[in-house]
Amino acid sequence: MNDRLYRQAEALVGQGALAEAEAALDAVLAEAADHVPALRLRGKLHLHLGRPDPARALLERAAALAPGDAEIAFEAGVAALGRNAWDDAVILLRRGLAVAPAHAGILFNLAWALRRLGDAAEAARLLRALLDRQPGHAAAWFNLGNALSESGRFDEAASAFRQAAAAGWSPVESLAGLGLALLRGGDADAARALAGDLAGRDPDHPASRGLALEVALADGDEPRTLALAEAILRRTPNDAGALLRRAQVARKGADPATIRRELAAAAAPAVPAEVLAEWADAARAAGLPEAAAAAELAAERAPRSPPVLSVLGKIQALAGRWHDAQATFRRCLDLVPGNWGMHSNYLFTSLHDGALSPEEVFRRHVAYGEAWEGRFPQPLATVDDPAPDRVLRVGYVSPDFCEHAVAFFVEHLLAGRDRAGFEVFCYHLPRRRDAVTERLRALADHWREIDGPDPVAAALETIRRDRIDILVDLAGHSSGNLLPVFAAKAAPVQMTMIGYPATTGLKRMDYRIAAGGGVFRMGEPRWHTERLLTLKSGLPFTPPENAPEVAVPPFLAAGHVTFGSVNKYSKVTPEVRAAWGRILAAVPGARLLLVCPGGDSAPIRDGVRAAFAASGAPAERVDPVGEGTFAYWLGLFARIDVCLDPFPYRGGTSTLLSEWMGCPVVTMGDHRSFDEIGRRGCASVEEYVAAAVALAADGSALALRRAGIRAHRMVALHQRRTRAAWELDALYRMAWRRLVSARSVSGA
Repeated sequence: MNDRLYRQAEALVGQGALAEAEAALDAVLAEAADHVPALRLRGKLHLHLGRPDPARALLERAAALAPGDAEIAFEAGVAALGRNAWDDAVILLRRGLAVAPAHAGILFNLAWALRRLGDAAEAARLLRALLDRQPGHAAAWFNLGNALSESGRFDEAASAFRQAAAAGWSPVESLAGLGLALLRGGDADAARALAGDLAGRDPDHPASRGLALEVALADGDEPRTLALAEAILRRTPNDAGALLRRAQVARKGADPATIRRELAAAAAPAVPAEVLAEWADAARAAGLPEAAAAAELAAERAPRSPPVLSVLGKIQALAGRWHDAQATFRRCLDLVPGNWGMHSNYLFTSLHDGALSPEEVFRRHVAYGEAWEGRFPQPLATVDDPAPDRVLRVGYVSPDFCEHAVAFFVEHLLAGRDRAGFEVFCYHLPRRRDAVTERLRALADHWREIDGPDPVAAALETIRRDRIDILVDLAGHSSGNLLPVFAAKAAPVQMTMIGYPATTGLKRMDYRIAAGGGVFRMGEPRWHTERLLTLKSGLPFTPPENAPEVAVPPFLAAGHVTFGSVNKYSKVTPEVRAAWGRILAAVPGARLLLVCPGGDSAPIRDGVRAAFAASGAPAERVDPVGEGTFAYWLGLFARIDVCLDPFPYRGGTSTLLSEWMGCPVVTMGDHRSFDEIGRRGCASVEEYVAAAVALAADGSALALRRAGIRAHRMVALHQRRTRAAWELDALYRMAWRRLVSARSVSGA
């Protein structure tokens, strides 16, 4: 009976009587729920009629009942693709591929699903396997071009798009894909020419408009980018590329009201999650409390999108949610293991987490080094001239040759160096250029801007051409770093300093130059892959020229002591809040002023106070304030009597600036490293709390300290400036001679 009804249903489908066929199949399944052919055909009809949900349920049931049937697995996978259920599609299609490894439909659709999940490299491998069997498969060539572009293999992608056109794929789409590959591979002129050709051939084609949009963005022509995006959106309101580019341009300089409006519009279900994440990041930069919820919503919609997860992780980290941020960056890193910036984000958040042991933090950094050094099996550096006393070519690598904390330290090192013994090259990743950039540029012998879609390759080629002897990293795992260059061993001697308070994890980084400070618990040699060297005189900190005079102690007018934290709020962990709560409880009437993103909005202030209350602190005496300009930040010291340094990730530049503005600082770490005039280093939380309470208890001593700190620091800084540059030169010369000596002994 069931088989007869099923055959009738098949005949009805052939006749186009789909409603009658559905009724017959429903009758079969009412009698025999596990009738595989009926499940399959019923599911295919649902799919044909635009009903992906019931189609997927029936086809997945059929696939489970017939695990050896590749066709059913293929059809179930396609149904899952129709619902954007990428993970389910991969499982089903892999099941079919195991049975039929040459199945063209499975290879093609599995590659499609993997691209959606961020695994473009595996997608490219599958598409190549398909093309080995069917070299004329035009759609496979086109999708291979997209997968290779997403993997950063732009030359191969360009070749694939040319093959797609030759095989008969849409000429406009093939040429637009080729143009994008050329653009991202650094050939902007060729991409611009192709965009012009397509504009003349078919200006209204979505691919033509998309290439024109990307070229305008790459040219930095923001008005044209915005105009092109708006033109595309008038025709196709949900075009993902145009929405994203519009957001990236429109967010610059947008006021809070505009950001809120755009954020609300981006929350609509039809808008791509990446666009919502872009506006969430804009809200984060503007200090709006809606940022976190918007980023979390974007991640719910696209849980495997690296750009979405990157924004969420950044927002979590800036809120001090280190455990959550680590998990988010770890998820993102699993999706894009070749993204060194994401790997550094993961390590940076680990460094802030006081719950992690030094062993675990060190293990994670070592894993980074092994992963990235493994990508360069043979070191790239060679020693052209081993003479121990010749002029050495020293290269500094940084994204922060601008108004940034790094500039406070590096300027005098460049200015005071021995110009007869060292030739200096600066390699700048120009995230920002300003007056400080020009000042530093004038101090270098050679200035190199590292730009383009592949800054690692560009830096390696430039450094090789410059024949650098000693290469110095100034970023560590902070934002914008180029540590893969050091993983490749781009220079015979490699060092890191200033930008990061812990190890890089690279065994090919020969030395780390320290000058006191660093992360509590992570300053010991055993937690470093590098050999530690010390600038005994310390770094030559340069105070800002526009710093205001030291203000009168605010407790004299307020009648109570005000503690303060001017550090990034992300460093304020629950352990720090608990310690600061103990200090407030022990000093009657004392208040705590702290800077945090959005601290000038009521929801953020309430959230900060609630977090302090949860840590046992008297939250009513906590005064959050918002972020602002550097001048605004310096002005806050007139409202603070004693600065409290967070831990385990201590302040660096902020501590020195606090002292320059007359505020004594209570900090955690080796107390033997610090003097007693402006800073009190403590070896335990108990000592830290006691030191803060003692400072607040003696108003006369507090006023004297405030009056004397800057004068003392001026003397110390002058002495340091005269010594630090030549001391650093001596370390460079020692490291070079050590290398030459080792080569001589080994016979290299």
